[in-house]
Amino acid sequence: MDTPFSPLHWLVVLILAGLLLPIQRILRRVGFSGWWCLLFFIPFANFVGLWMLAFKRWPTVDKAVGGADDLGVEKRVDILLQQLSELQAALQKPGIKTGL
Repeated sequence: MDTPFSPLHWLVVLILAGLLLPIQRILRRVGFSGWWCLLFFIPFANFVGLWMLAFKRWPTVDKAVGGADDLGVEKRVDILLQQLSELQAALQKPGIKTGL
């Protein structure tokens, strides 16, 4: 049987498909569309997409710290410090052993 693609071609396709699934899941977890993973196939656009992901606001993080897009850095730090102090107080309750 004469096929246009070699087994090596199918191996490359499987490896690329195996890389797309984790990329798509990461994008969905941070609140972006999973379709952004298609930038992986476009030369130089994949680097632009990676930089956008690294420095753009993540919608799920914004929702976790108050839901407002206009929160300033100081307000975000205050919220995170408050959550940290609540966690520290919870860990200091009797019966909870920590290595601290």
